[in-house]
Amino acid sequence: MSWLAILLVVWFLNPKLFHLLSVIYCIIITFGIYTVARNSRQRLEANPLLLLGVAFFFVAVFDLLHIFASEDLALMNFSGANISWQFWLVARYLQAVSILIIPFFGTRRSSLPILFPVYLLVSVVLFLAIYLWKFFPPSIVDSGGITLFAEWSVYSHIALMGIYLVFLLVWHKKISKTLFLLPLLFVLFLIISETCFLIFPMNSEYFSLSIHSSQLVAYYFLYWAMVVSAIQYPFDTLYHNLKESEEKYRSLVENMANGVILIDEGGKVVFANPQAERIFDVPQGTLVNRSIYDFLLRLEEGKPELPPPPQKRMESEIICSNGTRKNLSMASTLIADQKGEHHQTLLIVEDITERKRAEEWKADFIRAVAHDIANPLSAVRAALELYSYRKLGDPTAEGYLETARLNIERIANLISNLSFSVDLALNREKERSPIKLDALLARIHKALVPLFQRKGIEFNLKIDNGEIQALANENLERAIGNILDNALKFTPEGGRVEVSLRKEGEKALITISDTGTGISRHDLPHIFERFYKGESAHTGTGLGLYTVKLTIEEHGGEISVESEPGKGSKFSISLPLLLKSSG
Repeated sequence: MSWLAILLVVWFLNPKLFHLLSVIYCIIITFGIYTVARNSRQRLEANPLLLLGVAFFFVAVFDLLHIFASEDLALMNFSGANISWQFWLVARYLQAVSILIIPFFGTRRSSLPILFPVYLLVSVVLFLAIYLWKFFPPSIVDSGGITLFAEWSVYSHIALMGIYLVFLLVWHKKISKTLFLLPLLFVLFLIISETCFLIFPMNSEYFSLSIHSSQLVAYYFLYWAMVVSAIQYPFDTLYHNLKESEEKYRSLVENMANGVILIDEGGKVVFANPQAERIFDVPQGTLVNRSIYDFLLRLEEGKPELPPPPQKRMESEIICSNGTRKNLSMASTLIADQKGEHHQTLLIVEDITERKRAEEWKADFIRAVAHDIANPLSAVRAALELYSYRKLGDPTAEGYLETARLNIERIANLISNLSFSVDLALNREKERSPIKLDALLARIHKALVPLFQRKGIEFNLKIDNGEIQALANENLERAIGNILDNALKFTPEGGRVEVSLRKEGEKALITISDTGTGISRHDLPHIFERFYKGESAHTGTGLGLYTVKLTIEEHGGEISVESEPGKGSKFSISLPLLLKSSG
């Protein structure tokens, strides 16, 4: 507090100059308090210091009027000792009342646009009461002493601030030690200042020194409290919260079961968590600042390169730099900088090697079981076929024979669909080649026409003019045949089934519609689920439409269905066209 030592030197040299400088210094501090409160109002909106900031702006105004109206300066036409000290008392009233209402009002949500006009109105009324209306009681007597009103005013100021101290002591456990101690010292030094007003005569050389030096120290503590509350404490809290948040998320990332890798535009690893290093089988700390491709000898042939397209997940088999073969599931997200530009990619890597191995074992087991069942089943089917050529002459026996044959067919279809769905689920894609969809549908139509005619169902094929090609394999023919098999099964005699093919942009659209029994609203959302059989389906495996969906997705297409009970169904298959190269 070097400024206080300087003012003490001034007091020894010129007490009147000390009085002037000390009040001016107090005014500067109070305006500083208001400035901090105004510029920090977003952080102080629910803080009592915002109220004090506004209040002390008007305290500073009245202290300024106190100086201008003093006999030492006489800068105003209404100057005089009495009016000067009346302004001083008004400033102290504003100060004491504002301090007192903090426990009742300051902790509520308040805002500068509300507080400032209220204090402005009160200040204007008090100024007019002193200057114009002249009904504010006198503060000093002609002999130089203070009036009874001034004396009791000071007592009331001290009492009001004493009440605030009681509230502050009650609050001290709810606020930080610093924000308790600084307001406490502020109020204590204000009480000392007001007490000196009562103790020392106005003509005493210690009167101005004791009052204004105590007031200066009090204002210093309030300014310090304002800075701590509005600037230092929020930023310390923000730093602490950011540090805590950083530690929390760092711990979360470092202990994740998945690998987390941040890659720049050139493929260099910016960040990698420990799990990522374990997945790629590299020593700790050796993944960062190197290209991710340094740790991959090659990707599985035919798979897309790292990183995968944003927001998409891909599974790929890789060989790490140490020769270990692994199956990884990877997903990436583009990271934007402050300008919104994407220069980094966040890669989430999951080691699914064990899961893939378990799936392979399960698939091998299913195929082995299916093979073991299929062999004796083929023998039983062949025996039944041979036996069916004999004329039994007994309708009952022939009915039993037909029932046995149909159930053997059901079991054979179940085994076939199980093996097929396992291969599709494990992404065991068969090689695709260019195929003419119009020729494929014509071949299917020709093969199935006799079956539809035998049941009395009209079976039509409509194809747009021109050649329509796509990349496909034999699974596509199987999927289309599966849908047509259902149409044959659920379309009554006299009904109609139609297959159509046309181009839509860069897609080939195949639609299969029938006038059969249709699909209920309850079943419609579930018909592509594995092992799901509708309410009206008394036969079947529940795998047919499931394998159809997997097949269409394998070909990069989409399938949807529309149906209404009693009116029929319409399946729509969209496949990417094979576009002819311009060369």
